[in-house]
Amino acid sequence: MALDEVHLARWRGHALARLGDPDATEVLVAALDRLDPTFIRAETSLRVDLASALRRQNDADGAEVHAHRARSLAGEIGSVRQQKRLSREVSTG
Repeated sequence: MALDEVHLARWRGHALARLGDPDATEVLVAALDRLDPTFIRAETSLRVDLASALRRQNDADGAEVHAHRARSLAGEIGSVRQQKRLSREVSTG
């Protein structure tokens, strides 16, 4: 378990995205930029949140970029939970 500024920002972004707050995108992008690339599960979750936030802001292209990467990562790590989140929250094929 990691608890630092980046993960706190990631969790804050998750909460903002769930609430539909437009600030979620900025918080999540900043967290993604600083996230340790070895934290694959964290990146997957963050990208699902970011895709969801972008979709709510009617940025379908941006949402699909992050959804595509999240799908790929979820497949690599075998995360059925994140794959279900993608289907439910982002509704992309």
